[in-house]
Amino acid sequence: MAILPNNPIKLKNMGRIKKNIAVKGLSGMVGGTLVYRRVEGGEIIVASAPEPTRKKPTLTQQNIRDRFRMANFYATRILKISSRLAQYIALAKSKGLRSPRTAAIADYLNFPEIIEIIFSGYSGQTGDVIVVIATDYLSVETVVITIITSGGTELEKGNATLDSDGQTWRYTATSMNSSLTGTTIAVNATDVPGNVTCKQITL
Repeated sequence: MAILPNNPIKLKNMGRIKKNIAVKGLSGMVGGTLVYRRVEGGEIIVASAPEPTRKKPTLTQQNIRDRFRMANFYATRILKISSRLAQYIALAKSKGLRSPRTAAIADYLNFPEIIEIIFSGYSGQTGDVIVVIATDYLSVETVVITIITSGGTELEKGNATLDSDGQTWRYTATSMNSSLTGTTIAVNATDVPGNVTCKQITL
């Protein structure tokens, strides 16, 4: 996903230059009037300087801009925490990103993924185990399981426990459920920035 500028721009009067020594090494804006941009094959695209548009952004565009703005706020705040900074430094290195700030912004923009809910070990008895496989750009912080009866009543709710592999979560049932048919198992996975992914199955 590309990061949108605060003010959308448009380029006009574009031209191309090939292997011209006069502009060798040029890139960016020159004199406030021309923009030089090098592209694949050694060509240089020349265009007039960007102009702000007066066109009002669509609701979708505005929502995207707002989310990127919040991602930047998040990165500024979270990187002041030494333990989180260390995590994002490691994440940036593992993903080949330019900086921990880039990694933090990407983490904010990506929601957790609930890959699978394994309920074969749940038969309505106390002590039965429900397994959830969940991943995230950095890490899933919490997985909450809610068991809802066929009549819509919340039977129980609690936090799952993370296995050593970092993506398998286990929840142990604490209440008897005499009627499995129509029972709903709802899963909420939350990551470090607070993004929440919800998924549910009905037995």
